Amino acid sequence: MSQIQKDIRAEKNRIRRFLEYHGLNGDMPAGVWKDTDYLRLKEMSLTHSLKVSLDAYLVVLDTLLKTENELKAELKALCKKERYKEPVRIKMSVPGVGSLSAIRFTLEWGPLDRFPTGKRFASFTGLTCREYSTGESIRRGHITGQSSEYIRAWLIECA
Repeated sequence: MSQIQKDIRAEKNRIRRFLEYHGLNGDMPAGVWKDTDYLRLKEMSLTHSLKVSLDAYLVVLDTLLKTENELKAELKALCKKERYKEPVRIKMSVPGVGSLSAIRFTLEWGPLDRFPTGKRFASFTGLTCREYSTGESIRRGHITGQSSEYIRAWLIECA
């Protein structure tokens, strides 16, 4: 899911750079574009070769958006399966965690009862600090980052 979102962002950036390069971005808004802005691109009057190129970018973007919607629908369907229903419900009871985040956490972590302590869970997610200790000297550093960077990003986003 995260890779599709990165691909969508990259494709949108390609489209914007394409328009900038050809001096066609004058009619488009500055800042974040809405979906309607991308739809307006389909009606732009361009030379044939530019139209073919822009349409190719837009087809890729449409395909990526459709794939993202299909993946979201599949994740929401997983939430309703008996195997995941209770773990998802428990995670959704945490403020800021919706159904998509809850199922992603459930699929990544598995059953939470496999972690006997909070320290073990924090270590698994990579949220414990590094330790550089020798003898009586104890030094702690940044988080270990042992787990998936996506999990930490989802946790931060939910927080």
